[in-house]
Amino acid sequence: MFIFVMDIDQYISSGILEAYLLGNLPEREKKALEQLMEQHDTLKEELISIQNTLEAMAHQLAIVPEDSTREDFLEKLHQLQKEQAAKVQPIHHRWPLTRLQIAASIVWLLITFSIPVYFYLQLKKVQTEFDEALSQNKTLSAYLYVVRNPDFAQISLAATETSPGQYAAVFWNPTTGELYLDASGLSSPDPAQQYQLWALQGEKPVSMGVFDPDQENSPGLKKMEIIRQADAFAVTLEPHGGSREPTVSALQVMGKVSS
Repeated sequence: MFIFVMDIDQYISSGILEAYLLGNLPEREKKALEQLMEQHDTLKEELISIQNTLEAMAHQLAIVPEDSTREDFLEKLHQLQKEQAAKVQPIHHRWPLTRLQIAASIVWLLITFSIPVYFYLQLKKVQTEFDEALSQNKTLSAYLYVVRNPDFAQISLAATETSPGQYAAVFWNPTTGELYLDASGLSSPDPAQQYQLWALQGEKPVSMGVFDPDQENSPGLKKMEIIRQADAFAVTLEPHGGSREPTVSALQVMGKVSS
Protein backbone atom coordinates (compact mmCIF):
# COMPACT_ATOMS: atom_id res chain seq x y z
CA MET A 1 0.00 0.00 0.00
CA PHE A 2 1.07 3.62 -0.53
CA ILE A 3 1.27 4.25 3.21
CA PHE A 4 4.53 2.33 3.43
CA VAL A 5 6.36 4.44 0.82
CA MET A 6 6.16 7.73 2.75
CA ASP A 7 7.56 8.68 6.13
CA ILE A 8 5.36 9.60 9.10
CA ASP A 9 5.84 13.37 8.64
CA GLN A 10 4.68 13.21 5.01
CA TYR A 11 1.74 11.06 6.04
CA ILE A 12 0.72 13.62 8.69
CA SER A 13 1.15 16.52 6.25
CA SER A 14 -1.14 14.89 3.71
CA GLY A 15 -4.24 15.96 5.63
CA ILE A 16 -5.47 12.45 6.31
CA LEU A 17 -5.75 13.05 10.07
CA GLU A 18 -7.98 16.08 9.58
CA ALA A 19 -10.10 14.17 7.07
CA TYR A 20 -10.43 11.37 9.62
CA LEU A 21 -11.64 13.79 12.32
CA LEU A 22 -14.16 15.34 9.95
CA GLY A 23 -15.50 11.96 8.86
CA ASN A 24 -14.40 12.41 5.22
CA LEU A 25 -12.37 9.18 4.88
CA PRO A 26 -13.67 6.13 3.05
CA GLU A 27 -14.14 3.14 5.34
CA ARG A 28 -11.08 1.35 3.91
CA GLU A 29 -8.78 4.33 4.45
CA LYS A 30 -10.22 4.86 7.92
CA LYS A 31 -9.43 1.29 9.01
CA ALA A 32 -5.93 1.51 7.55
CA LEU A 33 -5.26 4.70 9.52
CA GLU A 34 -6.57 3.19 12.74
CA GLN A 35 -4.24 0.22 12.29
CA LEU A 36 -1.27 2.53 11.73
CA MET A 37 -2.12 4.54 14.86
CA GLU A 38 -1.94 1.31 16.86
CA GLN A 39 1.61 0.84 15.55
CA HIS A 40 2.81 4.46 15.69
CA ASP A 41 2.25 6.56 18.82
CA THR A 42 3.34 9.64 16.86
CA LEU A 43 0.23 9.40 14.68
CA LYS A 44 -2.04 8.97 17.67
CA GLU A 45 -0.48 11.96 19.49
CA GLU A 46 -0.74 14.13 16.37
CA LEU A 47 -4.43 13.20 15.98
CA ILE A 48 -5.14 14.29 19.57
CA SER A 49 -3.20 17.52 19.03
CA ILE A 50 -5.18 18.36 15.88
CA GLN A 51 -8.47 17.62 17.64
CA ASN A 52 -7.55 19.93 20.55
CA THR A 53 -6.47 22.67 18.13
CA LEU A 54 -9.74 22.54 16.20
CA GLU A 55 -11.78 22.59 19.42
CA ALA A 56 -9.81 25.57 20.74
CA MET A 57 -10.32 27.34 17.42
CA ALA A 58 -14.05 26.76 17.62
CA HIS A 59 -14.25 28.22 21.14
CA GLN A 60 -12.15 31.22 20.18
CA LEU A 61 -14.27 32.00 17.15
CA ALA A 62 -17.51 31.72 19.10
CA ILE A 63 -17.17 35.47 19.83
CA VAL A 64 -17.88 38.17 17.26
CA PRO A 65 -15.16 37.94 14.56
CA GLU A 66 -13.19 40.92 13.34
CA ASP A 67 -14.21 42.49 10.05
CA SER A 68 -12.68 40.70 7.07
CA THR A 69 -13.72 40.23 3.48
CA ARG A 70 -13.99 36.85 1.83
CA GLU A 71 -11.73 37.96 -1.02
CA ASP A 72 -8.87 38.91 1.31
CA PHE A 73 -9.30 35.68 3.23
CA LEU A 74 -9.11 33.51 0.10
CA GLU A 75 -6.18 35.47 -1.29
CA LYS A 76 -4.13 34.91 1.87
CA LEU A 77 -5.13 31.25 1.89
CA HIS A 78 -4.00 30.85 -1.72
CA GLN A 79 -0.64 32.44 -0.91
CA LEU A 80 -0.09 30.11 2.03
CA GLN A 81 -0.95 27.11 -0.13
CA LYS A 82 1.64 28.17 -2.72
CA GLU A 83 4.29 28.54 -0.01
CA GLN A 84 3.40 25.16 1.42
CA ALA A 85 3.55 23.51 -2.02
CA ALA A 86 7.07 24.88 -2.56
CA LYS A 87 8.33 23.30 0.67
CA VAL A 88 6.59 19.91 0.65
CA GLN A 89 7.54 17.15 -1.80
CA PRO A 90 4.64 15.47 -3.63
CA ILE A 91 3.49 12.23 -2.09
CA HIS A 92 2.05 9.19 -3.78
CA HIS A 93 -1.52 9.78 -2.58
CA ARG A 94 -3.35 13.12 -2.66
CA TRP A 95 -6.29 13.84 -0.40
CA PRO A 96 -9.10 16.09 -1.63
CA LEU A 97 -8.40 18.62 1.15
CA THR A 98 -5.02 19.62 2.65
CA ARG A 99 -4.68 20.34 6.36
CA LEU A 100 -4.62 24.08 5.66
CA GLN A 101 -7.75 23.90 3.53
CA ILE A 102 -9.62 21.90 6.16
CA ALA A 103 -8.67 24.31 8.96
CA ALA A 104 -9.54 27.30 6.76
CA SER A 105 -12.90 25.76 5.89
CA ILE A 106 -13.71 25.33 9.55
CA VAL A 107 -12.69 28.92 10.30
CA TRP A 108 -14.80 30.27 7.44
CA LEU A 109 -17.77 28.12 8.45
CA LEU A 110 -17.61 29.41 12.01
CA ILE A 111 -17.34 33.01 10.81
CA THR A 112 -20.28 32.50 8.44
CA PHE A 113 -22.54 31.23 11.23
CA SER A 114 -21.25 33.52 14.01
CA ILE A 115 -22.03 36.82 12.28
CA PRO A 116 -25.75 36.16 11.53
CA VAL A 117 -26.31 34.74 15.03
CA TYR A 118 -24.60 37.74 16.63
CA PHE A 119 -26.66 40.28 14.69
CA TYR A 120 -29.86 38.31 15.31
CA LEU A 121 -29.24 38.41 19.07
CA GLN A 122 -28.42 42.12 18.88
CA LEU A 123 -31.64 42.75 16.94
CA LYS A 124 -33.68 40.85 19.53
CA LYS A 125 -32.05 42.88 22.30
CA VAL A 126 -32.85 46.18 20.57
CA GLN A 127 -36.43 45.02 19.90
CA THR A 128 -36.89 44.11 23.57
CA GLU A 129 -35.53 47.46 24.74
CA PHE A 130 -37.77 49.26 22.24
CA ASP A 131 -40.86 47.37 23.44
CA GLU A 132 -40.04 48.18 27.07
CA ALA A 133 -39.55 51.86 26.25
CA LEU A 134 -42.82 51.92 24.29
CA SER A 135 -44.67 50.30 27.20
CA GLN A 136 -43.22 52.81 29.66
CA ASN A 137 -44.17 55.67 27.35
CA LYS A 138 -47.78 54.43 27.13
CA THR A 139 -47.94 54.08 30.93
CA LEU A 140 -46.60 57.60 31.41
CA SER A 141 -49.00 59.03 28.82
CA ALA A 142 -51.99 57.40 30.55
CA TYR A 143 -50.78 58.69 33.90
CA LEU A 144 -50.42 62.26 32.64
CA TYR A 145 -53.81 62.11 30.91
CA VAL A 146 -55.52 61.30 34.21
CA VAL A 147 -53.61 63.54 36.62
CA ARG A 148 -53.82 66.56 34.30
CA ASN A 149 -57.46 66.05 33.38
CA PRO A 150 -59.68 68.56 35.25
CA ASP A 151 -62.56 66.07 35.11
CA PHE A 152 -60.69 63.87 37.60
CA ALA A 153 -60.67 64.84 41.25
CA GLN A 154 -57.60 63.81 43.23
CA ILE A 155 -58.33 62.48 46.71
CA SER A 156 -55.30 61.94 48.94
CA LEU A 157 -55.51 58.93 51.25
CA ALA A 158 -53.60 59.58 54.48
CA ALA A 159 -52.10 56.99 56.83
CA THR A 160 -53.95 55.86 59.94
CA GLU A 161 -52.53 55.34 63.43
CA THR A 162 -52.10 51.63 62.71
CA SER A 163 -50.11 52.22 59.49
CA PRO A 164 -47.75 55.20 59.87
CA GLY A 165 -45.84 56.13 56.72
CA GLN A 166 -48.40 54.70 54.31
CA TYR A 167 -50.05 56.88 51.69
CA ALA A 168 -52.00 56.60 48.44
CA ALA A 169 -54.20 58.66 46.15
CA VAL A 170 -57.22 58.09 43.95
CA PHE A 171 -58.23 59.96 40.80
CA TRP A 172 -61.98 59.88 40.35
CA ASN A 173 -64.28 61.16 37.62
CA PRO A 174 -67.75 61.40 39.23
CA THR A 175 -69.42 61.89 35.85
CA THR A 176 -68.12 58.76 34.16
CA GLY A 177 -67.39 56.83 37.34
CA GLU A 178 -63.81 56.10 36.26
CA LEU A 179 -61.50 55.46 39.19
CA TYR A 180 -57.71 55.16 39.22
CA LEU A 181 -55.45 54.38 42.17
CA ASP A 182 -51.86 55.44 42.80
CA ALA A 183 -50.55 52.82 45.24
CA SER A 184 -46.86 53.67 45.02
CA GLY A 185 -46.80 54.78 48.68
CA LEU A 186 -47.96 51.44 50.08
CA SER A 187 -45.50 48.86 51.39
CA SER A 188 -45.44 45.25 50.22
CA PRO A 189 -47.73 43.07 52.35
CA ASP A 190 -47.31 39.47 53.43
CA PRO A 191 -47.78 37.05 50.46
CA ALA A 192 -50.97 35.77 52.09
CA GLN A 193 -52.51 39.25 52.07
CA GLN A 194 -53.67 41.85 49.55
CA TYR A 195 -54.77 45.44 49.71
CA GLN A 196 -58.42 46.22 48.97
CA LEU A 197 -59.84 49.60 47.96
CA TRP A 198 -63.26 50.66 49.25
CA ALA A 199 -65.63 53.46 48.31
CA LEU A 200 -67.75 54.64 51.24
CA GLN A 201 -71.30 55.68 50.40
CA GLY A 202 -72.42 57.11 53.72
CA GLU A 203 -71.73 54.22 56.08
CA LYS A 204 -71.95 51.58 53.33
CA PRO A 205 -68.58 50.24 52.02
CA VAL A 206 -68.40 49.15 48.38
CA SER A 207 -65.41 47.12 47.17
CA MET A 208 -63.46 48.68 44.32
CA GLY A 209 -61.17 45.67 43.93
CA VAL A 210 -58.04 44.07 45.40
CA PHE A 211 -54.55 45.00 44.28
CA ASP A 212 -50.84 44.64 44.96
CA PRO A 213 -48.66 47.72 45.48
CA ASP A 214 -46.26 48.96 42.83
CA GLN A 215 -42.92 47.20 42.96
CA GLU A 216 -41.03 50.23 41.65
CA ASN A 217 -41.42 53.94 42.27
CA SER A 218 -42.50 54.70 38.72
CA PRO A 219 -45.54 56.56 37.44
CA GLY A 220 -48.41 54.09 37.15
CA LEU A 221 -52.09 54.00 37.94
CA LYS A 222 -54.29 51.02 38.66
CA LYS A 223 -57.72 51.12 37.06
CA MET A 224 -60.34 50.14 39.63
CA GLU A 225 -64.08 49.47 39.51
CA ILE A 226 -66.57 52.08 38.23
CA ILE A 227 -68.27 54.16 40.96
CA ARG A 228 -70.45 57.26 40.46
CA GLN A 229 -71.22 58.13 44.06
CA ALA A 230 -68.80 58.13 47.00
CA ASP A 231 -68.17 60.18 50.13
CA ALA A 232 -64.74 58.75 50.92
CA PHE A 233 -62.21 56.13 49.86
CA ALA A 234 -60.18 53.78 52.05
CA VAL A 235 -57.69 50.93 51.75
CA THR A 236 -57.59 47.92 54.07
CA LEU A 237 -55.27 44.92 54.27
CA GLU A 238 -57.24 41.74 53.68
CA PRO A 239 -56.61 38.00 53.14
CA HIS A 240 -55.45 37.22 49.62
CA GLY A 241 -58.40 37.53 47.27
CA GLY A 242 -60.19 40.18 49.32
CA SER A 243 -63.15 40.28 51.75
CA ARG A 244 -66.85 41.03 51.49
CA GLU A 245 -66.59 43.54 54.32
CA PRO A 246 -63.59 45.73 55.21
CA THR A 247 -61.46 44.75 58.21
CA VAL A 248 -61.58 47.99 60.21
CA SER A 249 -58.60 47.02 62.39
CA ALA A 250 -56.52 46.64 59.21
CA LEU A 251 -57.36 50.09 57.83
CA GLN A 252 -54.25 51.49 56.12
CA VAL A 253 -55.17 54.82 54.48
CA MET A 254 -58.32 56.89 54.07
CA GLY A 255 -59.46 60.16 52.47
CA LYS A 256 -62.71 62.08 52.15
CA VAL A 257 -64.14 63.46 48.92
CA SER A 258 -64.33 67.25 48.94
CA SER A 259 -67.88 68.55 48.69
